[in-house]
Amino acid sequence: MLDQALAALEREAETAHEREVLTAHPYGEDFDTTWRPPPGPDLPYDAEVPKAVRTAAIRRRAARR
Repeated sequence: MLDQALAALEREAETAHEREVLTAHPYGEDFDTTWRPPPGPDLPYDAEVPKAVRTAAIRRRAARR
């Protein structure tokens, strides 16, 4: 029972520390988490998209829903 109490106390201390850090340094102000790469040129592709690629795209879209 003592081990469980110590583990719970440790979890509470870690949670409190994480909250303090996030309050002091929010994600929205962190350059590494908000950086967006500059847009690049479109890749040239003049041929028809293969049927297997279209089918895979349809399956992936359906799986996300």
